[in-house]
Amino acid sequence: MNTLRRLPLISTALALCSSAFAVNAASPTPVPDAANVAPQPLAFPTAEGYGRFAKGGRGGRVIAVTNLNDSGPGSLRAAVEAEGPRTVVFDVSGRIELQSRLIVRKNNSELTIAGQTAPGIGICLSNYNFGVLGASDVIIRYIRVRPGNTSGMTLDGMGLASADNAIIDHCSISWTLDESFSSRGAKNITLQRTLISEALNAAGHKKYPPGKQHGYAASIGGDIGSFHHNLLAHCAGRNWSMAGGLSKPDNKYAGRLDIRNNVVYNWARRATDGGAHEVNFVNNYYKPGAATKYFYALNAQYGGFPGSQRYYFSGNVMPGHFGVDDQEKGRTATTERGGQLPTEYSPWSDTPFFVSHVKTQTAEEAYTNVLADVGCNFPALDPHDQRILVETRDGTYKYSGSTTGLPGLPDSEKDVGGWDEYPVVHRPDGWDTDRDGMPDAWETANGLNPNDPSDGAKVRDGTHYTHLEVYLNSLVGEKI
Repeated sequence: MNTLRRLPLISTALALCSSAFAVNAASPTPVPDAANVAPQPLAFPTAEGYGRFAKGGRGGRVIAVTNLNDSGPGSLRAAVEAEGPRTVVFDVSGRIELQSRLIVRKNNSELTIAGQTAPGIGICLSNYNFGVLGASDVIIRYIRVRPGNTSGMTLDGMGLASADNAIIDHCSISWTLDESFSSRGAKNITLQRTLISEALNAAGHKKYPPGKQHGYAASIGGDIGSFHHNLLAHCAGRNWSMAGGLSKPDNKYAGRLDIRNNVVYNWARRATDGGAHEVNFVNNYYKPGAATKYFYALNAQYGGFPGSQRYYFSGNVMPGHFGVDDQEKGRTATTERGGQLPTEYSPWSDTPFFVSHVKTQTAEEAYTNVLADVGCNFPALDPHDQRILVETRDGTYKYSGSTTGLPGLPDSEKDVGGWDEYPVVHRPDGWDTDRDGMPDAWETANGLNPNDPSDGAKVRDGTHYTHLEVYLNSLVGEKI
């Protein structure tokens, strides 16, 4: 197991219970009373936040990715675009060069993508983006998405737009032309332990003139959306952009976001900005780099629409600029055009708006923890992410933009050497005789029948998880 594998952050109480993607925000929904919610299993033992109950493909069929083709039998696209509850496992590693966007739509709901099952150093998707649009109960883990500037289109990286009950965990996203991640109009979602890096800056965004800088990390919405223990590195702006949107039909401010325990490194002139109805902004670590010229972590931007936008800002740190005892130095509020706020408008709250359902650390603890366990680090970190982690830890950069010259902010994937080599490795014959997603050796060791394709979907005694889920979770050190 990779030396940067984590010590699982498992909350005992929770472990047993409890652009193509952009749309308008949904109307706010009430936060459920925990006392009235029936016990249910987490998506996986370390799932946290408001997407933690996504069931994915639990109990459904298993589809194996057996080749690196863009489409056709055995491809990832065929598995994603199938219907009905299903878990996708990988019998091959390497780079999948997509020929078009790969989207999980509403009729593709109840899906688990188990990237941790790949051999070699795992899977990387290139050329186009991969995201969710309107689907529910989706779990995506241990996948890399690095589109690059090859398609002639302005692309995001990953997304959870209009998703409901969905979680992305331990993924890596880089070299996008629009935002690396987007989740407008979503409900009950989590983005956790994901490494977003090197959004391409002056890369030819189709909505802007040549040379316009647009190296943006993420535009996030959700009701409620949880964003925790992520690393955003070498992205010029929108680290994060709060895109709460407006509710329908009354056009009031919408979006409830929980942003905590994230690490942000080497932005330029924009850190976190935008707006949403209610935001918990807690214990985040902002580390300036060589390109950084702006030293507020949060700029709450008021647009003058009906309703309120309010923010709980607590425990955040920017070394050399503010700490936990002077939070007012780390935040500001303006109109969307940078002007003065109306005198009657007060954006700051002294108390959080809702519980986080995240095991929260101090900002300093989160900095150490995130750098030890983030991104697609199983089966192994690729050289790109290894470099990003070293540069974040050391406060350095290796490359500059070929157009802008800005340190650490590439304008093309070519500025940093392009894609790594991803060895093509296939599982051997006899690895999984009954094709239930669990290797024969593991089934035998766990008292299952390697010739019975039905046992993977059965619930393991004393747990809420199927045997297949127990296997998938065990790969990354998660015990039931």
